Amino acid sequence: MASRVSFSQYRLEAEIERHRAECQWDKIPALIDQLLTARIHEDDDYGTLLLAEALLEEGLQDNMDLLRSSTPVVDQNQEKLSRAKGHLNTILSRGRLSPRYLNEALLLMAKVHYVHGRYRDAQGMCARVSIEELSQSEQPVYHLRLLAEAFAIKGLSLDHQTLSSVSRVRLSEREEESLTCYLRACDTALSYMQELDKVCGHDCGRSKGLPYHPPVDVELGFFLQAALQSGYLCLLQRG
Repeated sequence: MASRVSFSQYRLEAEIERHRAECQWDKIPALIDQLLTARIHEDDDYGTLLLAEALLEEGLQDNMDLLRSSTPVVDQNQEKLSRAKGHLNTILSRGRLSPRYLNEALLLMAKVHYVHGRYRDAQGMCARVSIEELSQSEQPVYHLRLLAEAFAIKGLSLDHQTLSSVSRVRLSEREEESLTCYLRACDTALSYMQELDKVCGHDCGRSKGLPYHPPVDVELGFFLQAALQSGYLCLLQRG
């Protein structure tokens, strides 16, 4: 019985990871219900983390025009973003998640801060996670997406911060730091797209004993688009 429960948990968590990788946010609520029914992760806030991410990503899609114009989004009339922020604040105040999922909550909060125009706070979330030290090997595919977006957020946040009365040296250092973030974001985003293609490929499901799922068209969010584009754009601007 224990082995069947363990296998059921494995299949459910694998399905959650796949939907997170494919950005299928509309599928997440039903999977959270399955977690609750199976009493999986009932001693932490994993289900709340999943719900916060789904709400946040749907809220970001609703505000793509504002994000592209670098216009801060206010909480008024933003139910999904407000609920996502509330869930993340609860998660971070409780501290019940394992370090891996706690880092994910911090990276999601970095998105919230950036969307609201709090660029130093967004950069601070990335610093708390130490994104430069996070491993890309043997991680779920969605982890590459989160990491690519985090580098993009850090680079964009640096560019948005005003530096008053700074030397040319300090300005040059910040430009180099943001460029490094953009290049890391681009490389990681490309790795994510390659790994996602493998996961959605024809042989992946059979090799792991999981049902075959045909390739999907992933709707790239604002931060993933920025991760793929910003490094090239920055290099072009420099000639």
